[in-house]
Amino acid sequence: MSRPVSVSTVVSVDTLPMTLETREQDGSQMDALDPSVDIARVMIVDDHALIRDSLQSWLDRRPDIQVVASVATVREAVAALAYWDLQGVLVDHALSDGSGMDVLRAMAAVGCGASFVVLTGNADPVLIQEYVAAGASGFLTKGISGKRIADYVRDSADGLRAFDEAATEGLVAAVSMP
Repeated sequence: MSRPVSVSTVVSVDTLPMTLETREQDGSQMDALDPSVDIARVMIVDDHALIRDSLQSWLDRRPDIQVVASVATVREAVAALAYWDLQGVLVDHALSDGSGMDVLRAMAAVGCGASFVVLTGNADPVLIQEYVAAGASGFLTKGISGKRIADYVRDSADGLRAFDEAATEGLVAAVSMP
């Protein structure tokens, strides 16, 4: 069995080089090369490397998802939006140089129609409502499993809504507020 291979693509924004990590699927994922399989190209945006690596590991287990960019900042995400034709974006709310909302606004500004799923530990009802109003197709909390995150990301890339139980309860609470 072959081992996963890491590849880096350098993209420059305002003369600041940024590295976007991509990975080739390992031998167990060879079905992904079948032209009949619809592969969703996904970007992960989280300022913690451990979270990015864990999410990528879970997403890479699905032959119908290819993580093409894994970045830490809003700035890197904006560069990746210009570089990749994405079907899905999985973003942490709190980033070191802004928020997931900044990434969502940048997507709208460049006409990126990829699904947008927030992954955060904060299931604040008002926050969920703000993301939904801004166009997010999903909101997940970090209390769910990696497999469920991967399933939600794929569902979202297919045009479905992706809300876990905590986010759904938060959204119901937000619309029920006086």
